[in-house]
Amino acid sequence: MQTPREVVLAGIKSKAYPGAAWAYGNKTSITVDTAGTYRFEDNSTPVRHDSLFDIASLTKVVGTTTAVMWAVSKGLLKITDPVIKYLPSYPSGEVTIKHLLQHDSGMPAYLVSLKNQVSTRDAAIERIITTKPTAKPGEQTTYSCLNFILLMLIVEKVAGKPIDQVLAPLFVELGMNQTVFVPKDRELCLPTGPYEDWRNKFGSKPQDFVQGEVHDPLARCLGGLSGNAGLFSTIEDLAQFCSAILSQKPEWWQQDWAIQQSSKSSRALGWDTKSPSGSSAGNLFGPKSFGHTGFTGTCIWIDPDAKIFAVLLTNRVHPNEENLQIAQVRPQFHDAVYRRLMGASD
Repeated sequence: MQTPREVVLAGIKSKAYPGAAWAYGNKTSITVDTAGTYRFEDNSTPVRHDSLFDIASLTKVVGTTTAVMWAVSKGLLKITDPVIKYLPSYPSGEVTIKHLLQHDSGMPAYLVSLKNQVSTRDAAIERIITTKPTAKPGEQTTYSCLNFILLMLIVEKVAGKPIDQVLAPLFVELGMNQTVFVPKDRELCLPTGPYEDWRNKFGSKPQDFVQGEVHDPLARCLGGLSGNAGLFSTIEDLAQFCSAILSQKPEWWQQDWAIQQSSKSSRALGWDTKSPSGSSAGNLFGPKSFGHTGFTGTCIWIDPDAKIFAVLLTNRVHPNEENLQIAQVRPQFHDAVYRRLMGASD
């Protein structure tokens, strides 16, 4: 049986990713480790505990869902509210905040061409808000980045401040002092995919690979402050986050949001839940486990029954995003974590 470290090292050896950081534990004990380097090059910077990873769609749960939970806890909004209550130019009166959270709003998955069509954050936001759903709410599940950008805009509206200012005190409360949008120290950040020229019009400095700015195109169009992606974090910060959630420590945390909402989909509110088969959480994490993955090679899973969590951060999109070996590594990693913490066998 492989240990979590052995699973991660095997991934580096097979070139699934250049570097990784991972953590696992329970409410009282946390193990944090790192391996590999920033790039597939000799003399590349080793990954450290303070290395910053572009956590991609983990932003949806660590950031945006957290912000919506907080807003609900403060009475600033209800998840049954229609989106147009807060965004009047949104083209549907039927879609609610809950529809956005559980990805059955009917919104398209992405706007691939947006990066070539706009050159300012305001123009990008206007396009996203006015994009029409392609299906009726509640009819089908389509995982959509647009849902979480709309959620961010709603939180910003009711809070009266940008998403980073909403989240900063919530993160500090949990001891997450390194988790930020738009990091100041580029060199601390692991590189992701190749740099593309469309980034120039948004003020990016040309480089060989994207480093120190968000990899996701939609989030970059929004200046790095977005609800679908954009957060950078360290392994220690995300371990703190998971430990706090496991303890139900934050006042804003609502455990029932992490429960599967419909038999038609594995989606909870913001979070995903474990599919019966083929889950990135592996075979041993329990059926009530909830978590999320990120395109750059990141994932979080929490098992509320076993009272354990696991976090795996990599930059699998470096040097290019065609490398999909992470799909095999993730379930092996989570099974190894479960065995380590619970003493279980397959």
